[in-house]
Amino acid sequence: MCNPATLPQLPGNFLTNDQTGAALPGESYIRMKAILGVKLEGAGATAGVDLNAVDEAHPVSDLYDSNELVGHYNSTSHQSFVDVTGTGHVVFTQTVDGPTTPPEVLAAVIATTNDAGRVVHFATDAVFGNNTILAEAMNWAVRGDLPDVGLQMTRGTSLFYSRNDMDQSQEFFDGQETNPGISDAMRPIVQQGYNAYGFVGSYYINVGADAPDQMTDWATSKPYYDLLLAMGNEVGNHSYTHPDNTNVLLPSTFTETQRQAWLAGLSPGSLKTQLPGLTLAETQARLAAALALTDPHNPLAVNPATLGNLDREIRKPNRLQPRIRAS
Repeated sequence: MCNPATLPQLPGNFLTNDQTGAALPGESYIRMKAILGVKLEGAGATAGVDLNAVDEAHPVSDLYDSNELVGHYNSTSHQSFVDVTGTGHVVFTQTVDGPTTPPEVLAAVIATTNDAGRVVHFATDAVFGNNTILAEAMNWAVRGDLPDVGLQMTRGTSLFYSRNDMDQSQEFFDGQETNPGISDAMRPIVQQGYNAYGFVGSYYINVGADAPDQMTDWATSKPYYDLLLAMGNEVGNHSYTHPDNTNVLLPSTFTETQRQAWLAGLSPGSLKTQLPGLTLAETQARLAAALALTDPHNPLAVNPATLGNLDREIRKPNRLQPRIRAS
């Protein structure tokens, strides 16, 4: 390999020669050192070049194992460069087999971070022609350590929303007597998701109507619900009592006792006078028909606005409309 001090200013290197191929006056490589962070080390003839990966941890070369042979090039000449910034990493080496000299290991690809940004320098056009290395070099120069796949939100502020049925919010022992309670354990999780990702959702609470076991102590629970609202979450009503077995609310298992309790709770109107005259079987049939017509998955469903008072009564919260527990 020739001593760089005796080398001519080789045409084709970055900003070292003018349009005629003549070396720029003064130190021809000063621009290359300032922008790319490398300088010419040497050049010479060769009988071939072996390209090997060096730093398997660097993003430019992490597809290869350390010292893995990437390829052999039947080149007749070579160039080599060295880092001048102190931050450069040799990620690939070239083993130069000189015609009359022993093999010599030199830098082939240098990845550098400097004031100009992230720079990857290839010693020769033969190495530059390796598509895999070039793609990895471009990816690192542009993206750095960012993931290869990303998502840029252009509409809205969140990608995911969650629905949370807070079945145990009515349990006085779990929520208010236990220390820490369920809300205390959940608060930092929700807060962390909001702080890190702006994650919000809907929280449907059970109030409870069976004191002292199932009830809400608003002095304890309201500050937590207020926190959810302050973070941009939605708080709604999941159920008043949330019975363990909601299947008893289906028309096919609707009992006479439940029918009487339902009738007692009806608001004044035509149903109040019509339904007491129906048998249990007739009431079950009416309920099933009305629920089928309002089922959004039923292809024969009609607009609820066209249904009568029976449907409106059934669709009231916590009446006979079936509910499916999420927990």
